[in-house]
Amino acid sequence: MMNHASASRLLIHHSSFIVLRFPLFAVIASLALFLPACGRIAEFPGDPVLTPDPDPKDQPPTVQNVIEPRDPVRIFQPTVNLTIYHFTVPAGTVSRNEEFWKHADEQAIDILTHDVLYKNGFRVGRGSLADFEYYMSIMQRQPFQSSPMLIAAAGAKLVEMPMKKDIPSQIIYDFDLRNTLTIRTYDNPSDNILCIDFQPAPRKPGDLRVAIVPMVRTLRKRLVPINDLDTREVEYMNPEKRFELNLRTDVPLDSFLILAPSPEAFSAMSLGRAFMIQEGPAEELEDVLLIIPRSMRRPGTRPATTPAK
Repeated sequence: MMNHASASRLLIHHSSFIVLRFPLFAVIASLALFLPACGRIAEFPGDPVLTPDPDPKDQPPTVQNVIEPRDPVRIFQPTVNLTIYHFTVPAGTVSRNEEFWKHADEQAIDILTHDVLYKNGFRVGRGSLADFEYYMSIMQRQPFQSSPMLIAAAGAKLVEMPMKKDIPSQIIYDFDLRNTLTIRTYDNPSDNILCIDFQPAPRKPGDLRVAIVPMVRTLRKRLVPINDLDTREVEYMNPEKRFELNLRTDVPLDSFLILAPSPEAFSAMSLGRAFMIQEGPAEELEDVLLIIPRSMRRPGTRPATTPAK
């Protein structure tokens, strides 16, 4: 039988066991409740950390930025006019003067077009306005004539510049872009005209695209009887032939275009001779055209600029 002293020791022992174990159980229970609240659970080192998804109700509202297309920027192209200087100088002053052409950019047109024009008796280059006085000084070394300056306003689209008028008859040969030789005879009186077309160059604000086409216009006369006693003479113009030589190039506002005869223009019946060589009283003369773009900005607008790449 268990005496009172043994029962007291056993009770004290079990009581100590209960007192000692209860705090540890409380700590474990508290940790179990605390860890889920932190949102991170890791049982052993090296295990992945699990983060529960946040409650959508606790998240702030999402604001979406909507970018609306803006209106296109208005770019004002400058109004560009064309000024044409026409000089007549002794033959060879420009056409055979390499000092004149060494400052000009003859690569303003492609190689094929340059060769075709040169063979037909035309020489084309682009000069800088900063060197304009230099070109003029070379031409002024010889006696020269200056025709009235021609100014073509924007919107004119096409300018007709007579080079020779009322030619009784003429024979002209030309080479086309395929290097095919053609000979044409004009028995009726005709005019030799340079058709100059100009417009703003695409994607080059301020530049001017200039195209030149030689054209022969015949003047045909027809007698129309009025009655049995007299007749009435009627004259009308008819464009006869345009010579497409692909003569077109872009001219910046700080440059000008030079059109002159090439040495091939002194060949008899050449296309260049028909348009650019004159018969003077004592010697042959040649025509030189200087074509200069002039910009006029609209009031209250800013000039267009090329967008940065």
